[in-house]
Amino acid sequence: MIDRPLLRRFELRLPWCALATYPTPTERLPSSLLERAGRPAGVAFTKRDDLGSSVYAGNKVRALEPLLGRARARGAELLLTSGASGSNHVLATVLHGKTQGFRSRAVLFRQPAGASVDENLPVIRAGSERALLLPHWSLIPAGLALELHQQRHRSVEILPPGGASPLGALGHASAALELAEQVEAGELPAPSTVFVGLGSGGTAAGLLLGFWLAAQLRVGFVEPPRLVAVRVVPGPLASRARVVGLAERAAHLLRELSGRDDLRPPGGALGRHLVVDGSELGGGYGHATPAGRAAARLWQEERLPPLDLTYTAKVAAAFLRHRIAPGEVALFWSTKSTTPLPAL
Repeated sequence: MIDRPLLRRFELRLPWCALATYPTPTERLPSSLLERAGRPAGVAFTKRDDLGSSVYAGNKVRALEPLLGRARARGAELLLTSGASGSNHVLATVLHGKTQGFRSRAVLFRQPAGASVDENLPVIRAGSERALLLPHWSLIPAGLALELHQQRHRSVEILPPGGASPLGALGHASAALELAEQVEAGELPAPSTVFVGLGSGGTAAGLLLGFWLAAQLRVGFVEPPRLVAVRVVPGPLASRARVVGLAERAAHLLRELSGRDDLRPPGGALGRHLVVDGSELGGGYGHATPAGRAAARLWQEERLPPLDLTYTAKVAAAFLRHRIAPGEVALFWSTKSTTPLPAL
C-alpha cells in the first residue's frame, strides 16, 4: 500500500505510482553558511528532495507519482511530454517511465548551453524512443501535434511541461503535508518562510495548497508559512496569478476526489502567503546569474548538496539574501536530484 500524506489524510482512492522513498529528510543548514552570507543570527533548514530515489530524485518525481498513476489506470503505452533540452521533468519522465513499463517520447526546445543540457540531454535521447529538438519553445505545440499524429495507433498519455497540472500539483501538496508531519513529529521547528524555484509552477502551486491544508488540519502549522517562489523563467509563465490559479484548480480537484466541500480556500487565502521573487531571473531561463554562481560555490565549500545554475543556485542566492529575523526559521527546498545518472 502506498503511504502518502495526501492519500492517507483525505482517504483518496487515486491511482498513484510509488517512484521514491518518502519522507525525504530535513537537515539543519550549518551556521557557517549563514555567517558567511552575513546572516549569523538565523536558523535555516533544508528539505532534501534531492534524495529519495535510486532512479532519479528531485521535485519532478512528486508530480510524476499521480501523473503516471493516471497513465497506468488509462492503459497508456507511451508517455509524451515536452520541455527544455536540459529539462529535469523530461529526464525524470523518461527514467521513471521506463521502470513502470512505459515508453517515452519528448518534444524539446533549445536552452542555453550549460551543465543541465550536457548532463540531461544525452540521457533523455538514450532513454526515449525519440527526442525531437526544436529551435524555439513556440514550436512545441506543433511538435506535439506531429508526434500525436504519428502515434495515433497507440495509447498515448500527454504529460504537461514540468508536470504542472492540477493532478501533478497534488503530488507537491502531499510533499507540503509531509513536511508538516515532520514538524509535528519534532524533527524541525515550523518554518516561517520556505524558498523554492518557480518555473512551470507546479511545485510552488502544490506547496501553496499543501501548506494551507496543513494549517487547516492543524498539522505542523497554525498559519501557512510564507512561500518565496524564485522565478527562473520570465513573464506570464511564472506569474503570481498563474501559480495561485493552478493551486486553486488543484484544490478544486481535491474537493472532487475527496467529496469534501470544506476543502475550499476562501478568496485570496492561497495568494496571501505567496511571494514571487524575480531578483535572480537574470538573462532568463538557463542563464546563470553572478549571485547564483556565488551561492553554488558557497554550497560546495560548505559540502552541501550541489546546486544547478538553472534552478537551485538562483533559489539559494535569494535565500542567502533573506534576512532571517530572531526566532524565524527559513527552509530551502532542495529540488535538484543528486542521484547519479545512468552510464551511457
